[in-house]
Amino acid sequence: MSENKGVSLVEVLVSIFIIAIIIGPFTGMFIQSTKVRDSTSKQFKAIYIVRNEMEMLMSKNSKEAYEYNGIKKIDDIYVRTSIEPYSVKSGSNCFYIIVKDIGDLKDEILVFTPNEHKSFLLDHDANTFNIEVDITNSYYYLTLGHQTISGSLQSSNKNDICINLIEKKSSNKIIFHITGDAYITIYPGNDKNWVLSSDNEYTVVDKCFYRDYSIFKANVEAFEDANLKHSIFEIQNIVRLKN
Repeated sequence: MSENKGVSLVEVLVSIFIIAIIIGPFTGMFIQSTKVRDSTSKQFKAIYIVRNEMEMLMSKNSKEAYEYNGIKKIDDIYVRTSIEPYSVKSGSNCFYIIVKDIGDLKDEILVFTPNEHKSFLLDHDANTFNIEVDITNSYYYLTLGHQTISGSLQSSNKNDICINLIEKKSSNKIIFHITGDAYITIYPGNDKNWVLSSDNEYTVVDKCFYRDYSIFKANVEAFEDANLKHSIFEIQNIVRLKN
């Protein structure tokens, strides 16, 4: 005659312990795998967003591209975009001053600094217009007519100033007053109505009649948090944009 014995508490505890030993590592691996998968998924997402933002920026003209400057949130990714004039010659701080005909008997003056851009309309009235640029070790001041632009410089190296008059068609005379340590290059095209006064030597590229673009350094970076402390992915590119 056989006897049925119940399972003791000790046997139950031992069984649970053995199962825990077997399952424990797999549970840890599953949790770790999930975290890695989520992190990888977010990184791929950030890479896609950053590349897409860079491609969008590169499809714009100079003015439109500057509108991308700043921080925005795309889904759960924070994206910081910055764009500034780039000097191929020195890689230092750079300024662009561009005068171009936009029709309706008007010129547009475009000014691009390391921090911002401004545009001004100038009637074809044969008047004289003054543009003053003053650069110190860490600051710059630009005066265009009655308006002033100022800002700080990240580097104290010698600055580059590029003046492009190739697309200017009016007879307006523009007088440039430039002070401070800077390399100055001017592309006058066919325009003769300009005067440049500076305490620096400058280069006149008088055989260039087609230059409807400018060179910029663009940077797009993705972050996990709104404080922009944990970077996920970044792209930096030198781009040529239409004026």
